[in-house]
Amino acid sequence: MKKVLKTIEYAIDGEAISDFQAENLAYNFLKSKDNYIKVSSSIFILAIRVLIKEKIIDYTNVEFLFKGQKLKVNMDGRGYWPDGFCDLEDDLISRLL
Repeated sequence: MKKVLKTIEYAIDGEAISDFQAENLAYNFLKSKDNYIKVSSSIFILAIRVLIKEKIIDYTNVEFLFKGQKLKVNMDGRGYWPDGFCDLEDDLISRLL
């Protein structure tokens, strides 16, 4: 069986995804024939990571793209992320503490 790599690009000009639709849209993307999507919503990235952790898709079939850099994820949906990659919520929360 041929491995199909799903690439999710996180970029300012990507598609905005509603929090309310993120998990369903992520699941549908992973099951679709589409192999690439560009989003500007970190919640979509988080939903993909959760689906990896829940073994809906194998982590080796997913990569994230950010500012031209390919980012790999492990079997737990985690990885090493550069500054600016889906970190706005953490930055805002830290300002509340």
